[in-house]
Amino acid sequence: MNLKAFKQAGHWPTLLSAFLYFDVSFMVWVMLGPLSLYTVIPHPLIPNWRIG
Repeated sequence: MNLKAFKQAGHWPTLLSAFLYFDVSFMVWVMLGPLSLYTVIPHPLIPNWRIG
């Protein structure tokens, strides 16, 4: 599949918004991972409730 056929394959605003939604949600997910360490320290969980 070449680039011209890929551009014509779908509605470009929908493809762009789907890409941006994925990109922003992945960015937030990656940024919240390290912040969980700072959340667990002041609010300790019962050992049975910990995920990791």
